Amino acid sequence: MAGPMPWLALIAVLAVSDPGNGMPAPEPVRTPDAGTTAPQPGASLRASVHALLDSGDPSEREEAWRALGPDALDALVRIATEPRSALRTRERAVDAMPLLQSPDAGVALRKLLETPRFPAPVRAAAAVALGRHDGRGAVQALRPLLYERVTSVRDAAARALATVGGEEARAALEEALAETTDRNAREVFQRQLSRMQL
Repeated sequence: MAGPMPWLALIAVLAVSDPGNGMPAPEPVRTPDAGTTAPQPGASLRASVHALLDSGDPSEREEAWRALGPDALDALVRIATEPRSALRTRERAVDAMPLLQSPDAGVALRKLLETPRFPAPVRAAAAVALGRHDGRGAVQALRPLLYERVTSVRDAAARALATVGGEEARAALEEALAETTDRNAREVFQRQLSRMQL
């Protein structure tokens, strides 16, 4: 069995030091068996990743991302979780994760979703990306986000559920619609349920 994925520790460390969500940044948490950094991917691979991110919407360069292979995931996670990176670049890094066809991309996206300290646009992008990567297998991870207090994350989860489709996704949206009294949330859920009728 492979050892621990290095970017899991990286996400955990950067989650407590990311000021992008407006929350105060405490000192990074250090444990005896986990370092504060992960091994960086090769320089040439990092350069290719940055060049593709700079070229625009990752979905327009799908073949180029696929050609980089699963090893590019480490570089994308590092960029997505780096507070000093431009927010739009971080979002694009998340958008690109499903394009690598790495089985570990779903794990990374779930970690981003589960970490409230990351900026809302990054988490919202992770919700959409997880739907693209895992399809209907993402429903259980997306369902709780329909009750998320951050509206952009909530709305992204609703869009992702409508996109993946299926009875489980529909039931999640219908349940959230029935339970919420927030007018804006209800409009979003109704709109996404209407999409599923098309």
